[in-house]
Amino acid sequence: MKKLSEIEKEEMRTAMKSEINSFLEKDAIEIASSAGVDPQKLLGMRWVLTYKPVLDEAGAKTGQKPKARLIIRGYEDPNLLNLRRDSPTLSMHSRNLLLSLVSINHWELSCGDVKTAFLNGDQVPPEEQLFGDPPVEAREILGMKDDEVLRIMKVIYGLLNAPRAWMDKLSKVLEEHGWIRSRLEPCVWRLYEQEKLVGVLGCHVDDLLVGGSGSWYDSRISLLRSSFPLGSWQLAKEECLTFCGCEIKQQSNFDVLCSQDPYSWTIDEIPLSRKTQADLNASSNQQEVRNLRAALGVESYTNAPLVSGQRVNSARNSDVSLG
Repeated sequence: MKKLSEIEKEEMRTAMKSEINSFLEKDAIEIASSAGVDPQKLLGMRWVLTYKPVLDEAGAKTGQKPKARLIIRGYEDPNLLNLRRDSPTLSMHSRNLLLSLVSINHWELSCGDVKTAFLNGDQVPPEEQLFGDPPVEAREILGMKDDEVLRIMKVIYGLLNAPRAWMDKLSKVLEEHGWIRSRLEPCVWRLYEQEKLVGVLGCHVDDLLVGGSGSWYDSRISLLRSSFPLGSWQLAKEECLTFCGCEIKQQSNFDVLCSQDPYSWTIDEIPLSRKTQADLNASSNQQEVRNLRAALGVESYTNAPLVSGQRVNSARNSDVSLG
C-alpha cells in the first residue's frame, strides 16, 4: 500500500470493502469476542493486493482493476495434518476431449467463472470453527473493537482445505441438478436426457467450460447460473474465451480453435552470464540450469501432444482445430 498514490490507495480501499462485503453476504464470518477463544484456534489474517487487467473485446489491455483478497494463515491451523487437502483440476487432455465432444455434436460452447468461489461452500460445524485476527483495514471497515475477533464459519481463502471444500460443494450441486461425475476425470460431468448425452461440463477451480444443446440442457444451465454468482458467462461463438491461459473460439460450423500465443509470449528469455555468452561451449551455471528448467516447464504447458490428429509443434505456433 505504501507504494501506491493517494488515488490508488482509495481505489484499493474500495476493493477491500467489496471483499469484506462478499464475506458478509456469504455468512462466512461474524464478529465475536476474543474472551475464551483457544489461542491455537486464533489464526492471523492478511491482505493480498493485486491488479487485474481490464481487456477490450479484442483482448487488448486497456487498464487495470484493483483486487483485494482477505486470507487467513491456514498453515497455523492446529488440525492441519488431519485435513483433506487434495483437490482435482481439469487436465489438458480432458479439456481437449470436452472441446472435441462439443465440436463433434455441434453444441454451443460457453464459459463462466464463479465469483468468490470458496465462499460458496457449506458452513463449518461449530466445533470445527476457527477464529481470525484481521488486519487494521478490515477492523476499521467492520467497526471492530480491540478485544474482538472474527469467527470463521466457512472454509475461506488461505485454509488449506478450501479448494477441496469448494469442489465438494460444486459436485454436490451439479449432481442434484442431474449431472453425472466422471469416474476417470473428477473435474468432468456429463448430462443425459434419458439415455442421450446432451451436455458436458469441465471445471478448473472456479472456471467452468460447458457445452450442450436442448431444452433439458438449457434448464440445467439456468439452474447452475442461479446456484452460484457468476462473474461472467460467455459464448465462444460470439467472443474469444480465455480458459486457463488458452484462448478458445468456436466457428459458425462448430469447429473449435485453440491458441496459447498470448500466454507463450509471456515466457521470458533466459539470461546468460557473460562467460556463457563468450563461450557457447561452456557449461551452464546452476542458476542458468534452474532458469532453463523453469522456462521449459512453462513452455510444456502450451504443447498438447495430439489433438484430433494434429500435433502442436511450437508454443508460438499453437493454433489447433478441433473439428
